[in-house]
Amino acid sequence: MDAVKFLEEYNRMCNTYNDCVGCPIHDKPFCNPHDMTTNDERKELVAVVEKWSKEHHIKTNGMRFLDDNREHIRTYHRWDNGCKPYIEVQIEADWWDEEYKEKE
Repeated sequence: MDAVKFLEEYNRMCNTYNDCVGCPIHDKPFCNPHDMTTNDERKELVAVVEKWSKEHHIKTNGMRFLDDNREHIRTYHRWDNGCKPYIEVQIEADWWDEEYKEKE
C-alpha cells in the first residue's frame, strides 16, 4: 500500500467509527500517529489499516446504483416477445467511482 492510499484508508477507517467505538486501533498506543515512537508500532499500524481496508471495501455510487436496480437487471432477459427493455443512463465516470455516502 503506498503512502497516499494508506492515508486515505486510515482516514476512512477513522471516519467510520463514531467516538472511536469499535475502531481496531482505538486501544492501541498508536491510535494517534503522532504518538508512535517505534518502527514496530508504525509497522503494526500499517498492517492493521491494510487488514481493515481489505475487510471493509468501499461501496461506490456505481455499486449502489446496481444494487438498487438489481431486479431490473436480472429480469432483462425474461421478456418473451423479443422486446428488451433497457435503462439509458448518462452518468459521469467520476460520480460512478466515488465512495457512496448515505444522505442524512
